[in-house]
Amino acid sequence: FVIFFIFHVRIMIFLDFHGFPWIPMDFHGYPWMSMDINGYAQMPMNILYMMGSMMSRSSGPLYLMGFMMHFGMGVIFAIVHTSLYQAFGLESELLVWGLLFGAVHWVVASMGMGMMGSMHPRIRDGELAAPGAFLKTYPMMSVVGFFMLHLIFGLIVGSVYEALL
Repeated sequence: FVIFFIFHVRIMIFLDFHGFPWIPMDFHGYPWMSMDINGYAQMPMNILYMMGSMMSRSSGPLYLMGFMMHFGMGVIFAIVHTSLYQAFGLESELLVWGLLFGAVHWVVASMGMGMMGSMHPRIRDGELAAPGAFLKTYPMMSVVGFFMLHLIFGLIVGSVYEALL
C-alpha cells in the first residue's frame, strides 16, 4: 500500500506540473487577460496575489506564497481525481471523466471563493474586493475563464493519467 501511495503521489505531482501552470497564468500572467475592452475589465482576478496576501501582510513573497498554495491545492485535487478513478474502477475514457471531475472541482473551488470574504484579512479590511460564490462580483469573462480552466485541469489530469496506466 505504501509503495502504491508513493507512486500515486509522484504521478500526481508530475500531473500537477503539467496541468497547474495554465490556471494562474491565465488569470494573472498574460496582460491581455486583465485589460479593458470597451471600458470593461475582462478578468480582474489575481489568484496568486489573493492567495498569498491571505497569509501575510508583507509585500515581499506574496506571489511565491500564492503560487505554492495554488500548486499544493493542484496536487491535492489531482490526487482526488485519480483516487476517484481508482475507487470507481475507471480505466478508459478518462478524458470524459476528467471533464466531469473538472466541473465538480470548479463547483468546489467556486464555493471556496465565496468563503474567501470571511477568511481573507485584506477583504475584511476592504483592501481587496470579495469575489463572492461563483465569482458573482466579477465580470462574466472571469466566471467563464474560471470554469474553463478547471475543465482544462480535469482534461489534463484525465488524459495524462490514462496514458500512464
